[in-house]
Amino acid sequence: MRRWFTPDYGLLLALLLPLFAVMPLLTHAGLPNTADGPAHLMRQVELNQAWQEGNFYPRWGRDLAYGHGMPISATPRPPCTN
Repeated sequence: MRRWFTPDYGLLLALLLPLFAVMPLLTHAGLPNTADGPAHLMRQVELNQAWQEGNFYPRWGRDLAYGHGMPISATPRPPCTN
């Protein structure tokens, strides 16, 4: 009888090997521990507050930089908004 499927062990290894490299990222609980992680988290909180206030393209974060304020968005606004 003829076999319809022959396993390709090289392909199987090529698909499973990256899984071992990404496994710590998938099983880590919480935010990754990085040097600028708290700054990114604070910027995200400030961005969410601006969105809740109806400001969908915020330029200034009031509570950043120890309450002095700081630019919040590094991306340009869409050309259709003036």
